[in-house]
Amino acid sequence: MNGCWVRKSALGQGAASEGTRLVAGFGFGELGLTRLEIVMLTGNPASRRVAEKSGATFEGVQRNRLVVRGQPMDCCMFSLIPGDLSETG
Repeated sequence: MNGCWVRKSALGQGAASEGTRLVAGFGFGELGLTRLEIVMLTGNPASRRVAEKSGATFEGVQRNRLVVRGQPMDCCMFSLIPGDLSETG
């Protein structure tokens, strides 16, 4: 599991989306991965925008996917596969 944070002065400039695409490109090209999953709490619209702008496909809401501060929480699941990167440029 990993996360992504962007400093306030860089918000809205595409840094997280570009970083996601770069990491995915490395994973697919150098590591031979065939799928990456992006998971975020359902109440996190900024992360959802990053996933969408990165070209990821929404696959649904997973109930009780993560435990946060001892409480099970629902999450949105997105995926990237190698062809997704070429489709979004």
